[in-house]
Amino acid sequence: MHGRKRSRHPGNARRRAFLVAAFAAALVVAAWQGSTAGATSTALPSQITIGVNMALTGAIAPYDTPALSGFRMAIDEINAKGGIGGKTKIKLVIRNCRSDAAESAKVAQTLVSQKVDFMMVPGDASVAIPAGRLAQNAGIPMMSILASSPSIRTAVGDYFFSNAAADNMVAAGLAKFAYKNGVKRVYTIIGPDAAFTTELPHFFEAAFKKAGGTVVGTDTYRFGTQDFSAQITKIREQNPKPQAIMTSMYEPEFPAFLKQLRAAGVTLPLYESDAIDTPATLGLGKLINGTHAVTYGFPRPGDSLSKYYVRYKNKYGSLPESVWPAIGYDSAYIIAEAFKRSGSTDGAKVRDAINGIKNYPGVVGSTTYGTTLKGFPIRPVTVQLWSVKGGSSKVTRTLVAKIALKPTDIPT
Repeated sequence: MHGRKRSRHPGNARRRAFLVAAFAAALVVAAWQGSTAGATSTALPSQITIGVNMALTGAIAPYDTPALSGFRMAIDEINAKGGIGGKTKIKLVIRNCRSDAAESAKVAQTLVSQKVDFMMVPGDASVAIPAGRLAQNAGIPMMSILASSPSIRTAVGDYFFSNAAADNMVAAGLAKFAYKNGVKRVYTIIGPDAAFTTELPHFFEAAFKKAGGTVVGTDTYRFGTQDFSAQITKIREQNPKPQAIMTSMYEPEFPAFLKQLRAAGVTLPLYESDAIDTPATLGLGKLINGTHAVTYGFPRPGDSLSKYYVRYKNKYGSLPESVWPAIGYDSAYIIAEAFKRSGSTDGAKVRDAINGIKNYPGVVGSTTYGTTLKGFPIRPVTVQLWSVKGGSSKVTRTLVAKIALKPTDIPT
């Protein structure tokens, strides 16, 4: 869940994308498998072990679990081709951290003692950091599929990687889109109880101001807030008046806020993260109109992500409910590529190999590591407009922008 946040509330995921034609679906698989199918160094053993320390239960499970399904799908594909370089199979040792920081550290210590070659850590900063520090001290390279707070790398060390776009990159993309979409004045709402709900609005403010926009006001809320009358009153009384509201709050606060905002007659568009993609939000009907959500990817007819969705359905029987399985899928191939390039299970060499990955083809887009966003990938982000049309109650997501960012666009 991006690196995020607090231990989040349950909720099923971000995007129910459209199923498109399966034509040439094997092309993306071949491209990825081709990158790991060449000759590998004899220094790689016949099997490597990846310790998976992720949330199968608890508050983070609705995020980690779908991401893990995509990760396992890729591992199955790699092993079916003989493994990395056709010679080195990947063994997964999966343990449940239960969305708990102490349990995450305990699981990490067990995996370290088992001498795993790589470790997957949870998708939330609060549980990723305790596990990550133990892996770092043991010289074990690690990756989180969804952790997105750039502060995690600082807290853990240089063996930590994420395959999620960092919050400052996502915020910069959203700010760039808002300004180009005619929004010149925004009002931000910050949740100081977690890095995600604090940092993402701050990064947005910095990028929005750099683009030429003005933050006309800001307010805060606390986790558990269900009465937003004070915040809404300030928004209504703000002078000059904002043209949009930006926040990264999510369930259960966001549905309550949106209901009360619209009941108060405030029709301003909202700029949000994809953390709002939960059943409670999707059940708000037309109240969601005018909401923009920034996320990692959005399938379009014939692209690599839509083809992946077809393969995912063939394997699991239904479409993914979000883009998270695709992030997990790409994560596995990136890790396999790092082992292939390093030709070794030496942690430092694998770490350096990930840093050397540039423009690597993934189902969610080209991925580059080793930039000023240390430990996080550079790749395009997408912005969706959520709406309910006509007499329907179903939320429709429309892709309104795909934004490529340079490191210089991104607040530090």
